[in-house]
Amino acid sequence: MIDRVSAKIAKAMLDEGAQLLDVRYEDEYEMEYIPGCTLIPLLELRERVDELDSESNYVIYCHSGKRSDVAAMILRQHKLQGVSLTGGIRDWPYTVEYPE
Repeated sequence: MIDRVSAKIAKAMLDEGAQLLDVRYEDEYEMEYIPGCTLIPLLELRERVDELDSESNYVIYCHSGKRSDVAAMILRQHKLQGVSLTGGIRDWPYTVEYPE
């Protein structure tokens, strides 16, 4: 099972200390990202899962929510807590950074 959360719930989780995980490709990240995120592209997640804190809760996002669903399943397989952001960055109504 995949736990999905709305942007409003995700924002509340982040305000309470959850970590933000971006699983998009690096070139997508270089166009825009949600401030405070950690970038680990989905294709690298299985090899890099040990970089994540087992004590943290993660809000995972991609562009639309499909890759973050897969990432949430990977975290669950590794006994980590993660939820998928419904609609991804595409539907995120809060602050987004645009690198120069």
